[in-house]
Amino acid sequence: MLDLVIAGAASGLLFGSFFITFTCLLIFFLYKDGNPVIKKMLESSTPTKFVMSIVIFSNPTFAALGIVFAYIFLLFEEMNSLGILFVPNIFYTIFVTILAIPILLLSVKVVRSKYWLILSCFFVYSILFGILIPLLII
Repeated sequence: MLDLVIAGAASGLLFGSFFITFTCLLIFFLYKDGNPVIKKMLESSTPTKFVMSIVIFSNPTFAALGIVFAYIFLLFEEMNSLGILFVPNIFYTIFVTILAIPILLLSVKVVRSKYWLILSCFFVYSILFGILIPLLII
């Protein structure tokens, strides 16, 4: 049972690090492109306060999300799992990916540029939570 918690928290913290990187890069590129919302936000606050609030929010949140996904994998593991190539449980991986699609679509609609950053974050999410958690637990 402890392996579930450790695998989930480790995957969540790793994704939190990627999320912080992607968010900071996205804010930099949007500021560079002259996005009025980002410019106004950074004029009213220092960049350090903004980045530190992202760091403080994302690390515990994604660690907890990773633990939840580890327990969800435990439920999927009891089902008849179908392993394809390096994916230990394809049904769990599809489930995790489907959960992220609404957030992906919302992010693309809100940002309207820099799609490669949003898609990169989506693929890292799918790989870390959908493939790495099963590999760490099995």
